[in-house]
Amino acid sequence: MKDQVLEVRVPISPTADFFRRIHFMAASLRQLGGAAAAAEIIVFVGADEAARDLCEALPWSKNYPITWRWADRERFRRDSYWETSREVFRYQSRARQIMCVDADVIFVRDFSDMLTSLERVPTVAGVIAHASPFYEGVPATRWEQLAKAYGVSSPHFSYEHTGWGFMGGHPDFRLTPAYFNFGMVIAPVDMMGQISADIAAADKVVTEN
Repeated sequence: MKDQVLEVRVPISPTADFFRRIHFMAASLRQLGGAAAAAEIIVFVGADEAARDLCEALPWSKNYPITWRWADRERFRRDSYWETSREVFRYQSRARQIMCVDADVIFVRDFSDMLTSLERVPTVAGVIAHASPFYEGVPATRWEQLAKAYGVSSPHFSYEHTGWGFMGGHPDFRLTPAYFNFGMVIAPVDMMGQISADIAAADKVVTEN
């Protein structure tokens, strides 16, 4: 049983703006208290530049449980920030639950109860995306095509896009399968491991279809 409850993972570019966001995030998490206050923050850094020691370059980061990891430079040259996001799934976790967030997240309320709930009933928790990833055609048709190409059953269109009604109002774009905004997703480490194992195959299906 892993002793650490939560690990927070964030993909960034090595810019002053992103570093500032990580500082705010780390400070806000510590301020909360509760089960998540001591969570390790793994920051995945992607750029077409040589990796450097960010602990030394950013002395404030030594005050927080932050680990900096650079994405492979050659793969970043090929796939840009998508490669940085893939690195989020490759890291071996030291915690029981993994939270993937965008760098602009600031924590304002203790969420220990959610962590307890996910340990009791393991599931993937997140917020449905604002809008469909498909801009042309009927989204339901595209989802069905991808499901068939990936060899899984047809998805259930049970969720409403959080931006429906003010980021587009056509009925075809209202409902979606469980399509999460990756700016905030949390899951037990075993489930995240299953997702990680399928990332490469899923990328290939989406790219080819």
